[in-house]
Amino acid sequence: MTETALGSWMDLDDLVLQVEDDPGDDDIACLDDSLRAFTVAAAGHDPPRSLAVFARRDGIVVAGIHGWTWGECCELVSLWVSEPLRRRGLGHTLLAAAEAEARRRRCQQVVLFTHADQAPQLYLRSGYELVGHVRGYPVGSAAYWFRKRLDRPKIPSGAHLLEAALWVGITFLLVIDAIDVIRSLWRRAGHRLAGWWERVERREQRDARRAEMAALAGRIRRDHG
Repeated sequence: MTETALGSWMDLDDLVLQVEDDPGDDDIACLDDSLRAFTVAAAGHDPPRSLAVFARRDGIVVAGIHGWTWGECCELVSLWVSEPLRRRGLGHTLLAAAEAEARRRRCQQVVLFTHADQAPQLYLRSGYELVGHVRGYPVGSAAYWFRKRLDRPKIPSGAHLLEAALWVGITFLLVIDAIDVIRSLWRRAGHRLAGWWERVERREQRDARRAEMAALAGRIRRDHG
């Protein structure tokens, strides 16, 4: 493409902006692939490598975790365990397996994003630290960013109190978020109860007016019968 043609192609005057609520997979892939290529080139690292660990039963995925490694870092995107297998330690096993593979690839840290209703306590118990916290995402809940240093040395003697204090602080944040959720639910229930009571009062008022009109009509019929 010549420089003149390139300049014409890059003219902003003939661009059309469209807001789409159901974009095509190819268009989304175009954005993701283009941004990934730019980021890889700018950072000077090799392209990201996928990382996934699956638990299968009869060839069917019943649990798993996936993400990627890049630039001596691992980002975990999704961790899922089917309902019958939850609360049995499988989530921790998947997380540990992903961390082991990240170490094998010489990653220095693992980062991940999760929500308040996606068992963030799992990551706290697995040695992750809270590095980001956004309340109200979504409304009535919260979002968290966690990190775990894979090259972190053992905690020196006497520093365990600080570690415990940090854990207590993070737990306190989780409790506060849970209270916010309960308050949000209570407000919603209060609004619904108030609306229901208002409808009951309006119905009672209509019934009272109807009874009053019926009594008045009865008196009129008796007076002029």
